[in-house]
Amino acid sequence: FVRKDLLILTVRRHCFTGPDGLTPPSWWLPCFDLSTEFHLFAQFYRQSFEDGRIGSWIVKPSQGTRGKGHRVIPAPDKDSSEVKDISCYFERGLAAVAGSAPQYRIDPRTEGLQEEIKNGQTPSEEESDGNEHYALDGDKVAQLLVEYPLLVKGRKFDLRLFVLVRAFEPFEAYLHQLFYARLANKPYDVGNLRDQEVSLTVSAYRSNQAVSARQERLLADELQQQLMLEDPQLDFRKHVQEKCYRLLCELFGGVARSVGHWPCSSAYYSVDVILDDQERCSKKSAAVGEEEDIGPSPKLIEVNYMGDWLGVKAVAPPELYQQWAQDLLEVLATNRDVSGNPRLRQLVFDGAS
Repeated sequence: FVRKDLLILTVRRHCFTGPDGLTPPSWWLPCFDLSTEFHLFAQFYRQSFEDGRIGSWIVKPSQGTRGKGHRVIPAPDKDSSEVKDISCYFERGLAAVAGSAPQYRIDPRTEGLQEEIKNGQTPSEEESDGNEHYALDGDKVAQLLVEYPLLVKGRKFDLRLFVLVRAFEPFEAYLHQLFYARLANKPYDVGNLRDQEVSLTVSAYRSNQAVSARQERLLADELQQQLMLEDPQLDFRKHVQEKCYRLLCELFGGVARSVGHWPCSSAYYSVDVILDDQERCSKKSAAVGEEEDIGPSPKLIEVNYMGDWLGVKAVAPPELYQQWAQDLLEVLATNRDVSGNPRLRQLVFDGAS
């Protein structure tokens, strides 16, 4: 389920609820495999428009990370003079996403790049950075973009959380207390989502040092302190940590149903989560009565397999990094009882969440 297309199938099969099994969990962002579900995406896109909730999308490869091959598709401007009616509005937005799925439309601007790749002459990352039509080869998924994320220092951020799975059956997994936030390089602007230093939080992985050197990461304690300064009403433990814990319990508990017993299932996963603040923003703008204690809503972005040692090493002091590594090895490589480890919180899933 670390492939984005397989994550879609796993969550739908084992985390959706309701009498018909079609009710997604609160943490799930609409997501479609464009190689097999483009028709479903088209239906969802049109229905979203008719319901007045059209949004922006991000198209990315089904496998691989670090922002390569990503393309942000902002919602078409429905007030534009070019948009005459609903069909034009719909087709403009849909065509933008279809342009990122090569099996539906190959953009002539990429033909030269594709020929270079076939001949073993892959363009440098500097050449491909900012090129929205680069890396269209391969399967893609389209995921609804969170347009109103919780911000810190005026910038978009996501959380990288670590789940240590000792076994899927019987289910035994732990959330490590060490996690951190990855900040976008530039101040957030919903009107400038095409700038990937505004809309993405993975600049540290770029080979362009002028870009990667600006990436800022905050450990959990640093993030909490900064958010308390900026938003005193935000209860970090209640509104962030507990909601993320519940998300991970439901996700990995659901995955356990499909994985089952497998002797080599021990692994750790880095899970990327973004905090959707749209509901709170709406409440604040309405300014009706006392503000409700709702907090941001965590949304799952993706799951990564056994990665990010260098990311943790870059953000954590040496003693914390060594402690984190030792905890991973103790869970994954031994059968020791870790229930007394204060840095580990066991995921509990009863199937009724």
